[in-house]
Amino acid sequence: MDVVRTNISRLGGEIEVQTEVGRGTRFRIRLPLTVAISDALMVNVGAQTLAIPIPSVKGVINLRPEDVRTVDDVESVEIEGESVDLVRLDRVLQMPPRAAGGSLSIVTLRPAQDAAVVVDEFLNKEEIVIKNLGAFLQGIGPFSGATVTGQGRVILLLDSMKLLEMSTAGPWPRMAEIRREPEAVAAPASDARRRVLLVDDSVSVRKFVGGMLERAGFHVVAARDGAEALQQLAEQSVDVIVTDLEMPRVNGYELIRGLNREPTTCDLPVVVLTTRAGAKHVNLARELGVEHYVAKPVDEASFVQLIESLAVAVPARAGA
Repeated sequence: MDVVRTNISRLGGEIEVQTEVGRGTRFRIRLPLTVAISDALMVNVGAQTLAIPIPSVKGVINLRPEDVRTVDDVESVEIEGESVDLVRLDRVLQMPPRAAGGSLSIVTLRPAQDAAVVVDEFLNKEEIVIKNLGAFLQGIGPFSGATVTGQGRVILLLDSMKLLEMSTAGPWPRMAEIRREPEAVAAPASDARRRVLLVDDSVSVRKFVGGMLERAGFHVVAARDGAEALQQLAEQSVDVIVTDLEMPRVNGYELIRGLNREPTTCDLPVVVLTTRAGAKHVNLARELGVEHYVAKPVDEASFVQLIESLAVAVPARAGA
């Protein structure tokens, strides 16, 4: 489904999944009639003007700051009788915060039933010509394209699904924060739970599989790709690594090769969790020393049993 969603997003479309227990699952795909011209809601965030595709906009609303509730550092508001999580766009994009006071301009997004974006100002709806970002900028930030105004100004087009994934994973750190990170994320000595590094570029997989492992008593450390996984291993210890194969930047095969080269990680148990169940992919993983290859979708009971068998009586390694 990640492949389907990625290609639909490139066309400026969206996919919704609705599941009813005991009845089945419905997949709804929306595609624009043309990928060249589209309507967009123009908004201001700090000093930047951004465009949100109209097909991704469920609605807009202005609320008072006192309508915002905060529970466990998660902000939410009530819209049409339902609790909706708030995503502060300025924080996700690491822009200067808006001035305090005044109403909040909120855009509810169509693919997400429980999330909305806070912007600084609604401008207007415009018909725009969408241009590709090109290979150099592809995959950078929550953007799917750009448009150029009549005055020659470039305005980036927000991808609602990427934006929600970034907000769930947390904002991209500034360079100063990256330099301070090793001290900040050191694992507390009091946490004796077995630790699993979960590497997958899909936020839904990280949530589903991570929740499965946490219910079984594991401490889950998440990474969005192999590069982030290697950084995590340099900073903390884990007992087992669960990784996807197809990821941006550093894929699963490259991650496993990197683990094999390092004395501190070469003996770590690795479980490949992927939709690629063909003999070609399985054999390549076997050649890299992978003994456990699990195809998605995963059965919770057998998967947890496998991870427990690999983590039992194995002292946490790497990062020491």
